Amino acid sequence: MRIHMNKNVQEKLYSFIVTNLPKEPLELLAQNIILKYGVVENFLEEELVVTPKARLRPQMRRYLIDEAFCTFGGEVCHTAPRGEHYIVNQFGDITLSHVEVPHGSKVRDATHRKLLSMNNALLEP
Repeated sequence: MRIHMNKNVQEKLYSFIVTNLPKEPLELLAQNIILKYGVVENFLEEELVVTPKARLRPQMRRYLIDEAFCTFGGEVCHTAPRGEHYIVNQFGDITLSHVEVPHGSKVRDATHRKLLSMNNALLEP
């Protein structure tokens, strides 16, 4: 039952995005993110021969995705207490950001993610 509910929410979210957010900037953002993933893979293959890549890959992806978001008007926001940052893009009343979660891992609680989710409360079922 839970999977069905999540799928329903996901479908509603997709529908909302398609009808309310500008298509072109989102497509360009997606293309830019794919390019950034390629930059990471090329760097790792060319520069790291002996050193394991498993820890550096997700870190590089995260920061290069941040760069992609900033290219499209993203704003750098700092966490409190300060020490990290996250990027947000505004599309009208919608706040867009990203979280890197390794496959099979659980998203940890974070104050800034709770604040972001409050911004998008109108999307809640």
